[in-house]
Amino acid sequence: MIGQSDLRPEAFEINILTNGMAEILFFENITEKEITGFEQELKTIYEFEMHELSVQNRVGLYEDVEANYSDWLSFAKGQSGKPVSDKEKIATLEEKALVTDDLLAELIMGGAM
Repeated sequence: MIGQSDLRPEAFEINILTNGMAEILFFENITEKEITGFEQELKTIYEFEMHELSVQNRVGLYEDVEANYSDWLSFAKGQSGKPVSDKEKIATLEEKALVTDDLLAELIMGGAM
């Protein structure tokens, strides 16, 4: 999706939703343009491509996106404009749960040595 703003966006932003979810907005190919406003004044605007991703909110989400930005952006691009079925959502959550279980087991085992 193409967007415009009078403020230059960061690479991404996270909006916390009330249902325990978070909306991650990714901004790329940001260009600065000068336009003439209503009263003939020059105004700077920014145009960009925006990709949106909804995920379960969790502690450390911002840091995770920041550390793995390319992976998250690729995932968001794959999801943009494509409806996700409940079956696909469940499969994704199950996959993430397995990865999380593996990481926890690794941390626990690593901490016991």
